Amino acid sequence: MNCDTGFSRVWANGCRCFALRVGVLTVLLILTIFLSEIFAKQSAVLDGEMTAPSPDFQFTTLSGERLTKQSLNGNPTLLMFWATWCGICRDELPWIHKLDTKAKSMGLQIVAVAFADDKDSVEEYVEKHQSVFSFHTAFDVDNKVSSKFRVRATPTFFLLDGNGDVLLMHIGGGILGDTNFRRLMNALLT
Repeated sequence: MNCDTGFSRVWANGCRCFALRVGVLTVLLILTIFLSEIFAKQSAVLDGEMTAPSPDFQFTTLSGERLTKQSLNGNPTLLMFWATWCGICRDELPWIHKLDTKAKSMGLQIVAVAFADDKDSVEEYVEKHQSVFSFHTAFDVDNKVSSKFRVRATPTFFLLDGNGDVLLMHIGGGILGDTNFRRLMNALLT
């Protein structure tokens, strides 16, 4: 009888462990399916295979110019969401300046949007690096624009076509080496 009780206890514990494992695996499977749907939809924009309307936005540049989605329409626009504390952003800005000097005459507009930062720090940084900031530079008050674009990392780039539709989103540095970005830029500017 004692052996039988021991076996029952082991059996019950084994069943509970098995049920727990099945439950965890089920949750992981559901989570995997859910996340794959999100990333599948996002990758289509990342690959430039579809466009998505950008949200309405407006901000005032550090020089006092008011920019809106409508005022930028007509020409392709590269939005760069950045912060002064972001080392990758600081490394990327000179490359964006070079792009601006080459592509501005072809109609490309570049707007650097500082967010998740202190406005005084941004103004000080831009002042110290005036030669880099040949493009519009704005401060995203209360992170309103970055929230509309769902920006969660610095830097994050959005390439918009002349209608204001998002053609590509790029997170992190190295956007100029991104083959999809280069392909889309070539198509937009030729």
